[in-house]
Amino acid sequence: PEIRTVEHLAVILDETGGRGGGSRGYAPAAAEAWEEAREELASFRRLAVGAETAEAFVALQPVLDQRWRQRWLAGGRPEKGRPRAAQERIGPFDREGPYDPAFLAGAFTLPEVGALSEPVGTAFGWHLLFLREVSPARDDPFEAAADEIRERAEPGIEAQRAAGFVR
Repeated sequence: PEIRTVEHLAVILDETGGRGGGSRGYAPAAAEAWEEAREELASFRRLAVGAETAEAFVALQPVLDQRWRQRWLAGGRPEKGRPRAAQERIGPFDREGPYDPAFLAGAFTLPEVGALSEPVGTAFGWHLLFLREVSPARDDPFEAAADEIRERAEPGIEAQRAAGFVR
């Protein structure tokens, strides 16, 4: 299957993806905050559409965080517990990837590298996706692909081990 990698900017409104009981004791945001976050990302998209590279898109994260902070506080809400504006590279993944179905659908509707999504709502919050890379489908035998699989998997495995030690 085709493999994609995206950069995303997001307002994370529920760090647990709707499961509750986040690791930071963070309470999921109220329904009105979800709508405000969608509106903020729709407005922010007009700025982000000018990003010609993934690096330029990623560099917009502090701007999004500041805009979201101002909007959050303007609503009379406290700084403590403010949903965060995040940035992360996601991938590589295919259409069956281990991500929210809306996130996958948004990533696979982007027509070409450098394309920017409309706001995508998931169980975690609202996201803007920037298509960083597309790798065509391949049909390699496992033996031929084993080294690449290992190379791609090791960073994630190490991160999981480190998180386990921290917990």
